[in-house]
Amino acid sequence: MVKKEGNIFANKKEVFIVVSLSFLFGLLVFVMAASTVNLPVAGGNYSGAFTINITVDANGKTNMTNITCYHNSSGENASTFLVGILNESDADLDFTTSIATASLADSTLYNISCSIYNSTTLNKTISVGNIIIDNTAPNVTFSGITNTINNGNYSATIVLNVSVVDSTIGIGAVYFNITDSSVTQHNFTKASTPGGGYYNITLDTTVFADGKYNITVWANDTQLGNLNNSEEIEITIDDTAPSVTFTCTPVSALAGELITCVCSGTDAASGIATTSFTVNPSSDTLGSHTETCTITDYSGYSASATATFSVESTSSSSSSSSSTSWTNTYTATDEEFVEGYTKELAVKNRVRIKVGGTNHYLGIKELTSTTATIEVSSTPQQANLAIGDERKFDVTADGYYDIYVKLNSISSNKANVTIKSIHEEITEETISVEEKKEAAVAGGGEGGEVETEGSKVWIWIVVIVVLLIIIGGGYGLKKKSRK
Repeated sequence: MVKKEGNIFANKKEVFIVVSLSFLFGLLVFVMAASTVNLPVAGGNYSGAFTINITVDANGKTNMTNITCYHNSSGENASTFLVGILNESDADLDFTTSIATASLADSTLYNISCSIYNSTTLNKTISVGNIIIDNTAPNVTFSGITNTINNGNYSATIVLNVSVVDSTIGIGAVYFNITDSSVTQHNFTKASTPGGGYYNITLDTTVFADGKYNITVWANDTQLGNLNNSEEIEITIDDTAPSVTFTCTPVSALAGELITCVCSGTDAASGIATTSFTVNPSSDTLGSHTETCTITDYSGYSASATATFSVESTSSSSSSSSSTSWTNTYTATDEEFVEGYTKELAVKNRVRIKVGGTNHYLGIKELTSTTATIEVSSTPQQANLAIGDERKFDVTADGYYDIYVKLNSISSNKANVTIKSIHEEITEETISVEEKKEAAVAGGGEGGEVETEGSKVWIWIVVIVVLLIIIGGGYGLKKKSRK
C-alpha cells in the first residue's frame, strides 16, 4: 500500500510540474503580447508619412529585442521588408517609427504585418490589410475645357469645364479659382460633376470688370492634401461694346465723283476683331445715301455707326467742266466759307464750296516752290498766284466777285490757301488790278506787286515837278538873255 501511495504521489508531482511549466509558458506568451498597437487603419488613406507604434507589456521582462514589419502592395501576404524597430534599452518596450510613404508606390491594396521577437524567437505577428497609399495629386486636363481656351476672350455667361482624374482613390473635390492681375481672389467656386471625369461651373462674366483673369483649377483626391493647383489659363473678360467713328467725304458729291469712307474703332479690353464697311461707295445714283460701318471685338460684341452723303447732278453747276482728274475733294461748310476756310492742298486736290446754293470748286492744278496754279469752277477759271498773293473770282456772272482766295505758303508740295465768301462789285479798276496781278506773277514779279492808285498819284506828282523845273529853268534863261 505504501509503495502504491508513493507511486500516486510521484505521478501527481509530475502532473504538477507539467501544469506549472504550461502555466509559466502561457504567462510568458501573455506577457510578451503587445498591449498597445498603432498601425495604419485597414481601408485608410495615407500620404506623406504614417506612424507604427507598438508597446509590449512584458510584465517586467527585459528580453524584448525587436519588431520587424513587412509589406505587400498587391493584397498578398506581407513579405517585403518594410522596417525593423529595435528597443533603445532592455527596459524600453515601446517600439515606434515613422514610415515615409513616398518610398512606396501608390496602391489601394497594401498589407502590413509586424512580428514581435524575443531575441530571435518569434512571439507574435500583427497584421492589417487594405491600406491605401496615395501620394499623387489628381491630373487636371485643360484640354478638356469646353469653349474656354488659353488667351481666349469671353463675355456674358460661359461654362468652365475640365477633365480631372485620380487613378488611385478618385476625386474628392474640384474648385475653380478666378483672380485678376493683382492676384485678388474674385471667385473660388466648388465645381459639380456631370460624370465621366468632368467638372464644371457656370460663370457670369458681367460681375467682373473688363480685363485679364487667371483661372486656376484646384483638385483634391481626398482629405490627404494631394492638391493640384498648377493648371491654369488666362482669359480676357470683355462685356463692353467697342466704340466706332465713321465718316464719308465729301458729304455732297457730284454724280460719278469718288466718295471715300473711313471707319475706325477702339476696344480697351479684347481689341478689334473685324471691321465691315464700304471704303468707296458708288456715287452713280442721285440723292441721299447712308453707309454703315460695323466693328466686332474679340469677345463677340458689335457696334455700328452710319455716315450720310448726297449725290447731285452735274447740271446743278455748269455744263462746263475741268479737264483735271481730281484725286481728292474736301468740303467747306457754309459757315467755314463765310468766315474763311484755310486748307493745305496738294496738286489735284480741291475744295467744294457753295455759292448761291450751287456747288463750285477751287483746286490746285500745278505747283512750284513759289507759285500755284489754281482753278475755280463750275465754269473753269485759272489764276497763277505767288506766295502772299490774292485773287477774286466771279462764278455767278452777276457783276460781283463771289470768291476770295489767298496763297499763304507752299510747303512739302502742298499749297496753304484761304478761301472766303465775298460780294464785291466788279469795276474797270478792279478788273485792271486783277489783270496786273496776274501779269506780275507771269512776269516773275515777287508777291504779285502791281501799280495801284497811290503809285499813279506819285507818278503824276513827279511829272509835274519835272515840268515845273523845266519851265522855271527856261524862264531864268530868257531873263538872263534880256540883260
